[in-house]
Amino acid sequence: MACGHGRHTRWARAAGHRVVAVDIEVGGVADLAADPGVEVLAHDLESGEWPFAGRAFGAIIVANYLDRGQFDAWAAGLAPGGVLLVDTFGTGNEA
Repeated sequence: MACGHGRHTRWARAAGHRVVAVDIEVGGVADLAADPGVEVLAHDLESGEWPFAGRAFGAIIVANYLDRGQFDAWAAGLAPGGVLLVDTFGTGNEA
């Protein structure tokens, strides 16, 4: 979620995983679009529209992004035994 320049996308792909990278602006991962193991999706995650209906993932990684309204969608998007990794920020980090 909110892949930015693809730090986690690149790490997961290098580890051999198929990856979906999503962000409102995907220029930071445009170079990965030619890789058949990477799906790049330009989408406004805060539009209220979940772009992955009917799909399940072995892992969802959310780093340096927080939209508490999406927690239920993230959890529902996990395959059985899947992992949700959320690394966000606390009060004061915005400064």
